[in-house]
Amino acid sequence: MKKKLVTLILGGILSAALPLAADTWTDPDTGYTLTYRIKGDTAEICDGYSAAISPESTGAVVIPSTLGGKPVTSIGDNAFLDCRGLTSVTIPNGVTSIGGWAFWNCRGLTNVTIGNGVKNISHDAFCCCINLTSVTIPDSVTNIGSSAFSKCSGLTSVTIPADVKSIGDGAFEYCRGLTNVTIGNGVKNISHDAFFGCTNLTSVTIPDSVTSIGGWAFNGTSFYNNQPDGLVVFGKVAYRMKGTCPPDVVIPAGVTSIGGAAFSGCSGLTSVTIPDGVTSIGDGAFYECSGLTSVTIPDGVTSIGKSAFGGCSGLTSVTIPASVTSIGDGVFGGCSGLTSVTIPDGVTGIGEEAFSGCSGLTSVTI
Repeated sequence: MKKKLVTLILGGILSAALPLAADTWTDPDTGYTLTYRIKGDTAEICDGYSAAISPESTGAVVIPSTLGGKPVTSIGDNAFLDCRGLTSVTIPNGVTSIGGWAFWNCRGLTNVTIGNGVKNISHDAFCCCINLTSVTIPDSVTNIGSSAFSKCSGLTSVTIPADVKSIGDGAFEYCRGLTNVTIGNGVKNISHDAFFGCTNLTSVTIPDSVTSIGGWAFNGTSFYNNQPDGLVVFGKVAYRMKGTCPPDVVIPAGVTSIGGAAFSGCSGLTSVTIPDGVTSIGDGAFYECSGLTSVTIPDGVTSIGKSAFGGCSGLTSVTIPASVTSIGDGVFGGCSGLTSVTIPDGVTGIGEEAFSGCSGLTSVTI
């Protein structure tokens, strides 16, 4: 009985792991053969492990709206991976998702037309398409994944539509030809390194809807380099202390969040005043500010990011308000001078190693 049960379990696992059966379709105009899978009532372009067409394929690709009698709704992971001979791609309106690495390293690709139904552009979807010069992100898109257009050095201008809520980690990093970026009024989060290393980027429109900007999101750009020394504020976010950090900093009224790594490494900082309107403190915001001795976090702050005060060895006291609900990983890691902390009732999550290395901590009240 046990042997039979094990066989049945293993059989179920193997069946679940196997990819859906694939079929092929040959374009009568170009002659290239495309691999696809039927998934219920829809079709997905992908064979599950590698490119859906031969990497030697060249020229333009027009993705059909139906395959196998089913509407094509997704371009799967790796679908056109490393197809360096492709020059242009047209994605029909019925497609809603572009998978991870879908067009990774398609170096010959110069133009992409994305249909108006696409909602998600996954991580690394167009990464390393170094000759891509034209792409219009349609209004239907709500998410741009990490490294989605990383190293697309041919791009010169990008408009992020209003329905996008988040621009992923490194989404446009090292797009060295990029000179202009317009960010739509619905975007809330610009993740770390989003535009890092875009050396020729001089103009960026950041709307008030943006509530968080990750560390180094605009570092290495002309846009950031041309900002005057001092605390750089983008929209309503205290983005970064540029130049020599003074011992005392007053964050101006109107700021609603402190960006990732905003004061990271400011060892000479001894005092910071955070205004009442701030609701979040980003990852590593005060990381290794070893001269900081005390911090008052105003009521209204709801989240304190990962390692926000990590390595602040001089920090002895912290006031955490009742409004805080989330404390990130390693938030006070390495704060060897911290002696006591009171965590309010409203906190629902405390990250891993939040107080790691706090050798002086004798009292924690939760």
